[in-house]
Amino acid sequence: MELYVTLNGKYPRSESLIRATRDYDRGRIDSTALNHVYEEDYRALHDLQRDWPWVSDGLLNWQDLLRPFAEVIPGTQVLGLVRYYETNTFYRLLSFPGLNLQGLHETWVSKYFRFGNLAILPGPALFARFSEGLSLPQIYTLLQETMALLKAQGSRVFYLQEPELVYRGNSELPPGYASFIQEVRKVIDDGTLIVNPYFGSVLPLLRELLQLEVDGIGVDFLTNAIEDLIEAGWDPAKGMLAGVVDTENSYQEQAEDLQAVLTQIRETLRPRFLVLTGHADFEFLPRSVADRKIAFLQNVKEVLA
Repeated sequence: MELYVTLNGKYPRSESLIRATRDYDRGRIDSTALNHVYEEDYRALHDLQRDWPWVSDGLLNWQDLLRPFAEVIPGTQVLGLVRYYETNTFYRLLSFPGLNLQGLHETWVSKYFRFGNLAILPGPALFARFSEGLSLPQIYTLLQETMALLKAQGSRVFYLQEPELVYRGNSELPPGYASFIQEVRKVIDDGTLIVNPYFGSVLPLLRELLQLEVDGIGVDFLTNAIEDLIEAGWDPAKGMLAGVVDTENSYQEQAEDLQAVLTQIRETLRPRFLVLTGHADFEFLPRSVADRKIAFLQNVKEVLA
């Protein structure tokens, strides 16, 4: 069984970058100085993932998982704040005038995917939750076109962030979701595709998720128990993106406890591959704590490898 550690969404900015961003907004520094601090953060994050097969740029210059798409469709309006589930993070609701992808091109990719082969994107259900003006079929088309461009630019692994699928205890996928995944499968060809639901139990949707043409499924182990997944019938043909550290709490998990959990996953669920990461995006933690938890996961992975 292949064993990885990866980032799984937005990563926190360093204190230096947070300070520089505020200074730029208040006119204290210019864009050149701000970009210099950004580059330092990107280098540090690249070094953190040294020798990893799946590497992300951490979405450091994304204000949230949808905001870059405001640049893709001309005329998109950025509206009021909407709470991101039960976190202390807020998204700006996007209002799209329709599907006109004038801004989706290589320049946009180079701006928002600075390095790496792992592309992390909002899934369709999440996208629909924090936007208006686009139908689900239009969102499917937008994401398919985005992933096709990313694949052409070198992305090989794709995570679709989908807390909306499980947060409300849904027992059915949105209409057309399986067909959307089939089309994405064609678009990314031999790339790796993972749907990552978190902030809720996957059990009501597990059968449908396992039937999707994806390589892996995310499991938030803060809200899911191994025993329940065994009873529900996990499919060993699927890989697992295992959210095994708490990314909303600075508490440091114990190595022996996590090793025991991962050993049980490997011996009972036997996923095709196992990716160790946070239960949700690391952005909810200070950068130093997030770095420490990533290093912790890497150490655990090396012990189990």
